[in-house]
Amino acid sequence: MYIILTDNNSRGRLLDKRPSFCIYITFFIVDLSSLDENDIIVADENFLNRFIFLERTFMHSEINYDLKKFGNIVFQIRQQGQVTQKKIRALTGIHPDTIKNLEYGLRLPTLDTIDKLSEVYNINLLNILSECKNENDSNIRAICDKIDRMSYENNIRDIEAYRREIRDYKAHMIQGLSHQSQVKLGQMDYFLQLLEIKNKTDVTSILETQRLCHLAIRLGHPTFEERTYKDNYYSILELRLISILSISLLRQKKRVEAVDLSNYVLKHLKYHGLSNGEAKPLVLQAYYTLAYQLFVLNHHKEVIQICQEAIAYGTTNYSSKFLPHFYFRIGISKLHLKQADYKDYLDQAIGYLRLHKEDHLLTIFKETLKKTYNIIIDE
Repeated sequence: MYIILTDNNSRGRLLDKRPSFCIYITFFIVDLSSLDENDIIVADENFLNRFIFLERTFMHSEINYDLKKFGNIVFQIRQQGQVTQKKIRALTGIHPDTIKNLEYGLRLPTLDTIDKLSEVYNINLLNILSECKNENDSNIRAICDKIDRMSYENNIRDIEAYRREIRDYKAHMIQGLSHQSQVKLGQMDYFLQLLEIKNKTDVTSILETQRLCHLAIRLGHPTFEERTYKDNYYSILELRLISILSISLLRQKKRVEAVDLSNYVLKHLKYHGLSNGEAKPLVLQAYYTLAYQLFVLNHHKEVIQICQEAIAYGTTNYSSKFLPHFYFRIGISKLHLKQADYKDYLDQAIGYLRLHKEDHLLTIFKETLKKTYNIIIDE
């Protein structure tokens, strides 16, 4: 396999053994078979990130894509941004027929096309394409579904059982798992470990959370760092790991970095949610995390805006346990801003909890209002 390039400004082709397959990419001439990952890191760290994604995502015959799903997402992104095909051609030189083929799911786009459209839409389309892979292993899909339900319900009592299931499956399939599947199973194992400690606020747990997040993300992106996180292409699971990492950074007083990560996660999860119903509760969770971080920074106007967006999204797309939290956060932020209607939002939060018999959370809300704000809610 070779990267072919004549100079820094021209466009080369990355080819595998199938002559009909190519992805346009711009890098120096190099025989990849003569290099290991360390050599590539020394040459160009960004190149390693992109090559690993391409090699693991595009170059394996067992991986195939739901191109109609990807095309539908790209179409909705273009429609929401009110960008015409004519404007795209003016900005990028991409022919309208290429856009039509992509949006109708007729053809896998070249990396060159994806890069240009990503710049126009200000969204990482490779990230979204990576989530449009068809999962061939039903066992892995079943494990993922169980872990998703457990994490959403915040039920950690079965963590060890699920970790054992992952280990047993990996041992049973040791010769039959693709690299992609091995990475996914490894990241799920780390994710389960994080569910046990992510809400603990002692220094040891905070630092261990950061360490485990790094280990998990680096299974797919060996050079991952917080300062260069935008250089990579993340799956939904990796975005969830980044969200947990942002909470760890917040607790280390790295507040600006934490908010930046949370904004990135929210933006990309929302695009996944355009055609993936499973991503919608994760979008609300990302809204919740971002609102909390902005509240800690005393950015109360932004808290109100984010929570109102979340309520609109949750009401339209998903009935969520997070909704009373958003009403509560708006009420408290309005109280800080001395806005007279703060109590209306607190009443909505309390009323929602009473209606759904969320007695434990109702008690927490009442105690917070009484101790911190000297507000007593009538029974």
